[in-house]
Amino acid sequence: MYINRNTKIMIAACVFLYLLAGVLRLLDMGLGLLPLKLAAISYIAHCVLCMLCLIYLNRDIPNNQSRKYLMLTIIFLFAWQIVGMFKDVLFPEEVAINRWLWYFYYVPMTFIPTTLFLAAQHSGLHNEQKINRAWYWTLAVSAALSLLVLTNDSHQMVFGFADGPQSFYLGHSYQGGFFLVMTWIFINFGMICFTLWNRIDVEKTRTYIWIVFVSIGLGGIYLLWRVTNYKVIPWLNDMYDVPQIFEGIIILAIELCVRMGVIRSNYNFLEFYTASTISSSLVDADGTVRYQTSGIIPSTREQRLESLNQNVYIDRDHRLSGRYIPGGYAFWTDDLSQFNELGQRLTESREQLEEENNLIKAENEIIARRSKADERNKIYDLMARSVSPELDAIEYLIRSASPDSPDFKDKLSRACIYKAYIKRYCNMMLLAQDSDELSSFELENSIRESMQYIELNGIECDYLKFGEGFYPAEALLLAYAIFDRTVVKAQNLETLTVELSANERALRLSVHLGGDGIYIDEKSLEEFDSRLEALGGSKKIRTEENIKNVRIDIPRNKKVGEAA
Repeated sequence: MYINRNTKIMIAACVFLYLLAGVLRLLDMGLGLLPLKLAAISYIAHCVLCMLCLIYLNRDIPNNQSRKYLMLTIIFLFAWQIVGMFKDVLFPEEVAINRWLWYFYYVPMTFIPTTLFLAAQHSGLHNEQKINRAWYWTLAVSAALSLLVLTNDSHQMVFGFADGPQSFYLGHSYQGGFFLVMTWIFINFGMICFTLWNRIDVEKTRTYIWIVFVSIGLGGIYLLWRVTNYKVIPWLNDMYDVPQIFEGIIILAIELCVRMGVIRSNYNFLEFYTASTISSSLVDADGTVRYQTSGIIPSTREQRLESLNQNVYIDRDHRLSGRYIPGGYAFWTDDLSQFNELGQRLTESREQLEEENNLIKAENEIIARRSKADERNKIYDLMARSVSPELDAIEYLIRSASPDSPDFKDKLSRACIYKAYIKRYCNMMLLAQDSDELSSFELENSIRESMQYIELNGIECDYLKFGEGFYPAEALLLAYAIFDRTVVKAQNLETLTVELSANERALRLSVHLGGDGIYIDEKSLEEFDSRLEALGGSKKIRTEENIKNVRIDIPRNKKVGEAA
């Protein structure tokens, strides 16, 4: 496994300080009469070792929670060395403060396995991932056991003294509280091993993790030796006390977990970068590329520096991004080719859909125009059929009219009357296409225009109007058709009076034709009877002296009346 130069120097310095501290403590045991306390220098070396580990962890462990609890473990180790130095070097054994230092000695001993367990719980997780909050109760248990030790003077449930706490330096016995503390420590180390084993996914790493378990196990055996005062290796006891053994085992276990990838760090990415197919690189603080994948997309130094603040597009299909990490920078390139291809396809699809929509829109417009034209043609056909008798009459009159004939003027006058009728009747039919109801004003205008042409023949005309309203379009068309047929077919016509009465109940049209021997074709009016009957109307023809009266009544449709 590759280890960079800075890490090698850090590891070598830690090993040197650890061995130097042990040698100095061993010499202090053999040269105790010297004025210089070598044991104090030994403790200082252990403190420096802890500080180097803090720097190492703060720099190389990316997970915030895992780094926090690992650093907290080292801080407890540091505090343990300080308490040990004050207890063993600075104060005589029999002073009372030494007893309190002895109690405080067990505080870091109790908390260190707990903080290591919480660090193991966070191993392999991202910063956003959280562990089960129930595990934080382990800190409360450690705090309660530490408080039990610190208050031993009042209950002696941890250490027992024959002549009271003041005679602690003469000897002590272990009580149930002490074994409770030791049991908790061993339970924590057991949970650490179980957690690490479950967090490992690679079988190769499972094989090497036994090295960590063995080192932790040896530390537990050593702790049992010290509790029972059984010195298997006397010189080892002289070189290192319990805090120093714990320190060496814990730092070794942390380093082994980092090297095996159990605890994620900012180093040893060689295997990842060798196997990875993504475009990524790691660059140190000096800008030197330390690791990069085989599929790296080339980029300039300026592009990498710019990518730390914003995304940089190397080309159309590749986007460079960068982030600061402790000790350097991480850069990666996103392949946007598939997104661009998808975007191109979407653009083409959108354009195709727009073309299809335009075609559909144009087709719909053509269909609408065709439908409108068909409707218009239907209307024109209907109008042509409705006024076909009048059209035929006009054609006959024009063909038969001769300037030399005595009835030439009469025929032209009749043709004009037919023409006015056709124009006005077709106009009302067009209006009826937009509304089923028409104002009686339309019928009035139509009759007035026809009467203007009738007056050209020397016939005296008069028009009377009573009221105005809206009526079914069919009723107005029928009334106008009856008026036209009555007047056009009349013979010997001298006077014409028309009365139009429009009220809420009915529409009444009265046509009074006067003249000597006046005659109207009543049979030609009979063809309107069926239409009148359908509308609920009636027709009456009354003859007076030299006067013919034709009256039609069409009741107002109830629904139309309400709407009006």
